[in-house]
Amino acid sequence: MRVGVLCPKWGFTFINPVINELKKKHQVETISEPFTHVRMANLVSRVDVVFVEWIGQHLTELCELPKLKPIIVRGHFSDLRSRSWGSWIRMTNWEKVDLIIFTNKFLMDEFFENHKNIKVKGKVIRLGVDLDVFKLKPNSYNRVIGFNAFIKPVKDPLPVIEMMETLKDWILILKATPSYDKMLENKVSLKVCSMNNVIWIKDWLPLNKLVELYQSMDVFVNNSLAEGQGVAILEAMACGVYTLIRNWKHAEELYPKELLFRDINECRQKILEWDSKSNDEKREISIKMREFVEKNYNGRRYVKEMIETIERVK
Repeated sequence: MRVGVLCPKWGFTFINPVINELKKKHQVETISEPFTHVRMANLVSRVDVVFVEWIGQHLTELCELPKLKPIIVRGHFSDLRSRSWGSWIRMTNWEKVDLIIFTNKFLMDEFFENHKNIKVKGKVIRLGVDLDVFKLKPNSYNRVIGFNAFIKPVKDPLPVIEMMETLKDWILILKATPSYDKMLENKVSLKVCSMNNVIWIKDWLPLNKLVELYQSMDVFVNNSLAEGQGVAILEAMACGVYTLIRNWKHAEELYPKELLFRDINECRQKILEWDSKSNDEKREISIKMREFVEKNYNGRRYVKEMIETIERVK
């Protein structure tokens, strides 16, 4: 089978594991920008099925072409909820699309509730973590807190940084790549510069270095106002890092309730409670973190389901 994949250059993180497995059985051709009608039409002519990662201009323009092959689309949190991207949802000719894949049920429900005119089949396939890559951290604890997200309002990094003023014996590894919000980036920069227990990593890290970074953490904090899946959360948990997650709407559907916090003060209290435990107790928590991911978000299982879905649509 020949599979064509359309994905923006910045957006391959979630689809790469699927592409790598697909290539073991099928011919796979990918294209990114520029998404011209000619390039997309040529791709469609050469393949049996088209997979579109992210809902955006590339999907809208693909659906302007004559429908010749089955089209599968996967939407994520950003493209499904963003006001700026919402126009592409409205402008897309969804009659040309055979299936939309969502990463969780609440995103699918919201999508069809907000777009009642779209009559396309929907399916939920979660994102997962490759447990062979994200391995359990060593049995050592050094009061290191981790944060991994883009610098943008929905990730709300400032309260986490400010919390470190009350945790002088701890270090925060702030893995935070600057994004479109320069005002927030400047606020983060000013705050980090005034502190001596925050290490700011701005650059992209190769996978092996990212795993090493997680494994150096004792506690991982996610302070997002909302998430679609929260892959960084699951990566940290897979490495056995005690993970704390802000209790945004639908968080209880994705993560254990005991890991959720209402505000940064409760987050801090949970960190101190964890710190008071023995190393044996901490190790038990690390193992439970990983077992949760293995049971609920095993990446290989969901990659297999994605490939089977692509093969059936053909």
